[in-house]
Amino acid sequence: MSTGIGSVPVHDAAPAGRHRSEKAVVLALSLAAMIVSMMLTLVVPILSLIQSSLHTTAANASWVTTATLLSAAVFTPLLGRFGDQHGKKPTLVGVLLVLIAGTVLAATTHSLLWLITGRVLQGAATAIFPLSLSILREEIRPQKLPAALATASGAFAFGSGIALVAPPVCSQPVPTPTIATCSGWPPGSPSSSSSPS
Repeated sequence: MSTGIGSVPVHDAAPAGRHRSEKAVVLALSLAAMIVSMMLTLVVPILSLIQSSLHTTAANASWVTTATLLSAAVFTPLLGRFGDQHGKKPTLVGVLLVLIAGTVLAATTHSLLWLITGRVLQGAATAIFPLSLSILREEIRPQKLPAALATASGAFAFGSGIALVAPPVCSQPVPTPTIATCSGWPPGSPSSSSSPS
């Protein structure tokens, strides 16, 4: 057995480092899977709010979800094949950039057309999930692979559930009094009218 300074074993350093690296890979890819699943279902509970905000019809607003599903159906196998031919990791990074671009566009636009365009980009990012599973198969030791795949799959399902619950809650106004209101500003607020003259 090889030893280092002070008779401390050094042959376990590489396995320990690999173990930490595998944990980081599983965490990062599971997080990516959760985010992409959230993007797929995030707008479903608030379609009526989108319809009223953009002053459009229910049929037009439904394209916000339909376009995402169609994009996912088209681009997921294409990008998966592209990853097999040109490298899964570079493809995953590129798809993540597409997801970011689509998310920024969808979050900042006030046009239904550009919102649908952003959702198409987000739908293409569904390929993140199969790419993540493929990378896990390459990077994780066989004895740890079932747990890693289960973690990524569970994160994907968890993201879908969170996305169905969070938007309705977050879209509700929260009647929390601010410091300015409690101090009597603006004039006419309850605290200012009740304060002694």
